[in-house]
Amino acid sequence: MCVLDAEGTVLLHRDMPTGLGFTDASTAKSVDVDLDLLDSYDEIIRGMELFLVNRAKEHDVNAF
Repeated sequence: MCVLDAEGTVLLHRDMPTGLGFTDASTAKSVDVDLDLLDSYDEIIRGMELFLVNRAKEHDVNAF
């Protein structure tokens, strides 16, 4: 799920209101935790992608 701000920028979960409208506290907390995990995975995956691209450039400069 992507949430955009007024300028059209994708907001990470930490920048969104908590609970996302769930009335049950357990459900809201579970969703918040899941979205926090996804934010963490997003940062980790971006770092890994950058690492792999840099390694690929070192290995075969002409491919990039």
